[in-house]
Amino acid sequence: MELAQIAKTGVLPDPFDGPLLSGAASSKAQSQTKAATPTVAYRFYNTRTGAHFFTTSVAERDNVINTLSSIMNYEGPAFYASTTSGAGLSPVHRFYNTQTGVHFYTISETERAHVTATLPQFTYEGIAYYASTQAGAGFTPLYRFFLASKGFHFYSNRSTEPDNVIDNLPQYNHKGIAYYVLQAPSITTALGMPGRLLGGLGAGNAISDMISQQIHPDIIDTYLVGVGPGSWPYWNSPDGAYVTYVSANNKAIGAVPMFTLYQMAQPGEADMIEVNDVAFMTSYWSQAKLMYQKIGATGQPTLVNLEPDFWGFLQGKSGGDPTKVPARVSMVAECASQPDTAVGIAGCLLTLGRMYAPKAKLGFPPSFWGGTATSVGNFMAKVGADKADFIVAQTSDRDAGCFEMPTPVDECAGRGSGPFYWDETNTTSPNFNESLAQWSTVRSILGNLPILFWQTPMGVPSATPGGTPGHYRDNQVQYMLTHPTQYTAIGTFAIVFSAGGSTSATITTDGGQFARLFKAYLANPAPFGGDPIPWTHHSLCSRSLKCPMYDRHTRRNSVNSSFPTEDADPALDELR
Repeated sequence: MELAQIAKTGVLPDPFDGPLLSGAASSKAQSQTKAATPTVAYRFYNTRTGAHFFTTSVAERDNVINTLSSIMNYEGPAFYASTTSGAGLSPVHRFYNTQTGVHFYTISETERAHVTATLPQFTYEGIAYYASTQAGAGFTPLYRFFLASKGFHFYSNRSTEPDNVIDNLPQYNHKGIAYYVLQAPSITTALGMPGRLLGGLGAGNAISDMISQQIHPDIIDTYLVGVGPGSWPYWNSPDGAYVTYVSANNKAIGAVPMFTLYQMAQPGEADMIEVNDVAFMTSYWSQAKLMYQKIGATGQPTLVNLEPDFWGFLQGKSGGDPTKVPARVSMVAECASQPDTAVGIAGCLLTLGRMYAPKAKLGFPPSFWGGTATSVGNFMAKVGADKADFIVAQTSDRDAGCFEMPTPVDECAGRGSGPFYWDETNTTSPNFNESLAQWSTVRSILGNLPILFWQTPMGVPSATPGGTPGHYRDNQVQYMLTHPTQYTAIGTFAIVFSAGGSTSATITTDGGQFARLFKAYLANPAPFGGDPIPWTHHSLCSRSLKCPMYDRHTRRNSVNSSFPTEDADPALDELR
């Protein structure tokens, strides 16, 4: 087709318009997964062309970030592939279209030969990575779409993104399965930990006390609090060294560091004015970037809990619409393309994390403050929490007995009349099954990301309500560590226990409860399997329209069934 005709019609035919692949299983594909080493394929969004670029090269990724950030938005990990050949793997070829400035990827040797022979505007750049032409254990489909108005393809294996595109962006013609990429490693594997439910400790539990009680936590959580003078960057010298210091101490006892970034809500609820204040947000972003840089410098897998309480305040203040809250975001060079709203705050936190701390796993903490699981989940989806690596869940921030006192201490006052102590038989409210159901609902809305329960109370069970400071009753530790498979069943990969206040129980006041129950749990741990790779930025939906969440097994799979098992001559429509 002549360029003049393209300009006249405004529509480009798909030059690779043929059948792709089926979902048929292959024993060859199944047998090769052990030989393949998963390597991250990183995704960029080109703001000029509207297309995406993928690379498995860290050097190329960094070069694009450092030299083309004004037009190439880094969106983080997209999927996993292999950078070496192996049984059952085929090369995925990469071409560059000099007319459109867009890359094309194909596993089809027929397409590769056709493009090389007949389309001189496509420059062959070599093998991008290796994937499979067949479905099988350890593989997941990568879907291909064609945007006729611009003449390029879009590829995705995201947990909900293909369905969103099919249902909401009809201009993207769904071509089916392009090929099969490697499944993402479990988050526990990425953290370098065993494939089981992990247990951790946080605030108020000193490492020296853990050692003395022979407790070997998988995770240790530490708060990073405040903005400006006196805040966490200035607790050690040089600025930000606290992160380095904590990470080293955690590594020394075999624990994964976890940092809870508590900068935004620390000044108080107020009216969320801070997010649009230039001075406050300048310091805020400088410190967030410093945190990620220090984490990245350790080279350690790390968990980051992004801004507890803030999202709960935000939901209430915004009326459930974070796009209506103005915020200073695009002034951050790395986040210049993010919207200057509360949605941009979440997006920028993820962008900075992906850029400066690639081994870190990031999670947002929803807050059930007067909202249902569905409303909270939908709000967090609007924020962009589904693009993180995990969900931070919480049961209560204090031991139940503290709330039960006739005259509670200040940090437990004003919480209503209860009841507060959960029913372990799960017959009366509140109870553990109710909590599990709530978080399961939130998880289904947020792309089935894995869950980490955080700041879980450590009190000891008692039939007598109340208690005394450090000894208020609670039964979260007792129940969770003796019913671990109930938590892994909803996708929980870790539970971190800690005191949410100065009067709550810790390992020094619980009479050895945690040490005893955690040791018993480790003798018969609950296995934890895989989980979907997170997404960093739904660039299609955010730039075109708001895409709701859909069942990943509906529309997409009904389309796939028509494609043959083997590559066929695509009967390509040519671009000449």
